[in-house]
Amino acid sequence: MPGPMSPAPAPSHAASPAWLLAVRAMLLTFAVFVVLGSVLQALHPPTGIWTSELLVFFGLSALLVTRSGRHPFRYPGLGWTGLGPLVVGFLLGTLNFFALVAPLQLMMQAIFPESWVQAFDGSRIFEGLAPWELWAVIGGVTLAAPFCEEDFFRGVLQQGLARRSGAQARALVITSVIFSLFHLDPVGFVGRLELGLLFGLLYLRTGSLWAPIGAHMANNAVSAALFLAGQGVEAPEANALPDPAAIAGIAGIGGIFFLALLWGIHISPALLPPRAMGPEVPLRPPPGAVKAWGLWTGAGLLALALGFFASKAGGARAPRPPTTDPLPAVIPVAPSPEAAPPDGLPQRKR
Repeated sequence: MPGPMSPAPAPSHAASPAWLLAVRAMLLTFAVFVVLGSVLQALHPPTGIWTSELLVFFGLSALLVTRSGRHPFRYPGLGWTGLGPLVVGFLLGTLNFFALVAPLQLMMQAIFPESWVQAFDGSRIFEGLAPWELWAVIGGVTLAAPFCEEDFFRGVLQQGLARRSGAQARALVITSVIFSLFHLDPVGFVGRLELGLLFGLLYLRTGSLWAPIGAHMANNAVSAALFLAGQGVEAPEANALPDPAAIAGIAGIGGIFFLALLWGIHISPALLPPRAMGPEVPLRPPPGAVKAWGLWTGAGLLALALGFFASKAGGARAPRPPTTDPLPAVIPVAPSPEAAPPDGLPQRKR
């Protein structure tokens, strides 16, 4: 699906080349996420998730893009291209969840020792949440995470690495590995690596973030819907794994429709129009962009303070393992009402 991309030097107006912007954004974002975002997610999931997405992944990358002399929305590929890429991306993300993500994750959970699966079980972030907190978490992972993370990982990091080397495949793989590593979950590494490859290929195909945003949103939304559908269902017996035949059947059906959609895109390119990502076009940031970022940050810090006081009012809770994109899933057996797995990756039932 990738289209041709020619390496080109950064435009003369930019303070730094695109690859250097990507490296700076990666190092700063990872440091702030580990120090601030992951800690907040462990203490109060709704506050931590929204802070991580809006202030860390989107806020920091937008600031660095603006300070480099680039447009914070047009440079990463957030220019609106219509509903088509978003809808097609959503369909691909939905089918990919059943065809590849769920089977891969369940396979990894069967391979890893039980102690590892428990140690990196991000489902505990859903335990003991008030209804408004649960919906805040679901809203964060289905709306904020797709937009903010795609802006950072694909729009800034992958694009910058591709412009440095001129090698799309290398930038795609490196970005996908980093995307998975950011989730701090070795058990879910393979599943998220596959997701990163899908999102990156869609970005290379279209030169826009809206198709990968749609796919990311679908993966998370399907997981959240399955979690909600499993509320109140009796938990399976300890150490029970889903029926391999059921998993194979779901993966097979999802794979058939997934391949059919890819074939449809191949014979009808208008479904997902390819656009070459050529030399970088000089697009200066709009006037007052840095001030707008300051207001954005101030609003985010205010929300952070409100979330902190809300968590205190709700009483003390046991710390939970942090995770980005904490998505529930129920494939094909439902979890207990108090637990849900992270980032669209099904958990082994215990």
